[in-house]
Amino acid sequence: MLTGLRALLAQDVMTLDGAYEVEEGWLDPRRARLVYVEVGTGGFLSRGRALIHASRVTPGTPPRADVDAAMIEAAETEPEEGFLLDPAAMPAILTGPFGNTISPLLIAAGLRSEAVEEQAPHPDAPGSEAPHDPRETLERASEWLGAEVFGRDGELGRVDDVLLAQADWTAAHLIVQTPADRHAVPWSAVRRRAPGGHVVIAGGTAELSGSPDVPVPGDFTEGDAAAILRHWNAPSDPMSP
Repeated sequence: MLTGLRALLAQDVMTLDGAYEVEEGWLDPRRARLVYVEVGTGGFLSRGRALIHASRVTPGTPPRADVDAAMIEAAETEPEEGFLLDPAAMPAILTGPFGNTISPLLIAAGLRSEAVEEQAPHPDAPGSEAPHDPRETLERASEWLGAEVFGRDGELGRVDDVLLAQADWTAAHLIVQTPADRHAVPWSAVRRRAPGGHVVIAGGTAELSGSPDVPVPGDFTEGDAAAILRHWNAPSDPMSP
């Protein structure tokens, strides 16, 4: 069974203590696997994010994760930079019930300043070095969606979706949208995602247009996968990796 990346990013993850909005997914392109699901945490004045390892997430509608609020809090990353001071997110001035005025922006800035002072370790204290961010070697899954796709004879279309195996979140197929149709490309035919953001695949227009029809992810059978692999395993003039 397969799950579409686009659908995963558009849902909430249901945990043991409630639902969390999915903000991002993080892919390891070398292993062709989704490693983390990033969810939004906190409230209006303390917006943050937490990483849930994909192995703890079970696909479904909605997807479920066997984690609780304490585990989410322990996994929380830094609050989003600039969120508290975003003028678009808060009114400049509010008028109280007795005519007094307050500024949510100044209050938020003060709260954040106090929190930073309380939590920041002394620069010379043991263990004060910056913690390792597990996302450093990964790619934002959302950046694959909509990326231009190039092959042997130029631009072929755009990435419409990435189909992930439900058993281990391994990337199985790339769904490419062309002006005429949608076509499945096995991940083994994906050569790389270039620094500019576009995706390079083996083959070209002939291979893509001749690829079998794309079933709905939930109806994708082993026979469908085998047919797509047979079609793409022997392109007439494959690109070198």
